[in-house]
Amino acid sequence: MESTLPSREFFVLRYPGIVNNHERAVETLGGLQTLNKTFNSITRRLRLTFRPEMLFAKPVYGDHRSTTSLIIRAKQLRNKRTGEIKLVAEVVGTATRIYYFNGMFDFQYGPFEKVSANAFGETTSESNPAQDTFRIFYDQLLIKEPSRVLDSYLKTPNMPLFLPPLLFTRLDQPTMYCFSSRFRMNQYVELENNSQQHPYHRKERKSFAIFVNFGDPVPEAAHPGALQAVTSQGNQTRKLAHDVEKLFHHRPIWSKSALVHSLKWKRIREFAIKTILPAYAYYVPNGPWSRVWVRFGYDPCKHSSSRVYQTVDYRVRLPRLQTMLCLSGRRSRTDDREDADLSGSDLEELGESTTLDVSLATAHDGDSPEPTHASQKSTSAFLFSKDSWPDAKQILYQLIDIDIPEVVEMLAAPVSRKNCDSIYGWMPNDYQKTIRALMTRYLETWVKASNQSKSSKK
Repeated sequence: MESTLPSREFFVLRYPGIVNNHERAVETLGGLQTLNKTFNSITRRLRLTFRPEMLFAKPVYGDHRSTTSLIIRAKQLRNKRTGEIKLVAEVVGTATRIYYFNGMFDFQYGPFEKVSANAFGETTSESNPAQDTFRIFYDQLLIKEPSRVLDSYLKTPNMPLFLPPLLFTRLDQPTMYCFSSRFRMNQYVELENNSQQHPYHRKERKSFAIFVNFGDPVPEAAHPGALQAVTSQGNQTRKLAHDVEKLFHHRPIWSKSALVHSLKWKRIREFAIKTILPAYAYYVPNGPWSRVWVRFGYDPCKHSSSRVYQTVDYRVRLPRLQTMLCLSGRRSRTDDREDADLSGSDLEELGESTTLDVSLATAHDGDSPEPTHASQKSTSAFLFSKDSWPDAKQILYQLIDIDIPEVVEMLAAPVSRKNCDSIYGWMPNDYQKTIRALMTRYLETWVKASNQSKSSKK
């Protein structure tokens, strides 16, 4: 037996109330025009307010869920002669979407003012106590005629101040919170009794990193606490610190991603790098060498050769490039972090025969969080070349790590400046804008060529 379903499609709405007047119920949902807009959009939420005529009434929103249901019309027929009752069911259509109002209404605060009973000429006595009386001034709040001057509106006599927030609460779903007694632990200290802050405050983590803005004096040595933090660790950690020191002697300015990749270690904790770096370099937060680590005693503003280490903040802005590169938001940091101490067993050194080449796919393999692997971490976090593409929408590159002919020629050309500029450093004006345009052009060419080669192989 074959049967066909009707082609009519319905949207089910579970109204949070008893509907006695269908027209009034449609008005609370914004009217038929608003309902059509909501039904035609998958992402739009259904807005419901029980006082649609008042602008200050807070609504509740309904979310839809996809479903595969049938809309059935059932009739109960009764034979007048025999009294037999018969049920007749008919399928009138299908329901593909159901709207639920599981949220709570926001706090309602209307334009009402409490007034005394004497204001209305009522007399009060012990047998007839005064009743709370409220005055509605909603009509006085509305600007009924177009006007550019609000002085007359603001100077209206007997107009109470009514400035409610757009939302009283950001959440429309109830949440569970279990209150528990506070325990005093060694990492908390009690504040003063007369303080208005939280009664317990966590101790600040000690950080010995030195931040140097552009133009500030360059420190010659690290903070004593930074050196003590390194020497107090195990043998493997001190050996890793020695390798970091050798890299800074070879190259005075490093980004953290490039430094970690150049270390010949199999496992390097993120926390270990944060402890070691302040002992051998200072951090530059701004200027031409922004967000890199510079060796103590080295001032890039005095050496024109340091222009190769200047930074370019590159962002993949074109949506088609983001789609081709499968970029979504920032680079995942979970593969580079793991909570642990700096014990020597956390660090393992590689042999001299270990290679540092990695394919781009390892950055997106989706494995469980592991410590940073210098021999397996992709070069796309700091190197821009034909074989190393960005793995995030925003990446900080150093000029020496941008492998395109125009940038190589730009760095090989003589220095045109006599003094270091606070924005462009030792490079020509607008060099960052020029390099970004070149990088985008090369990246589009490389991605198209890669897609064509993949399609030809298929």
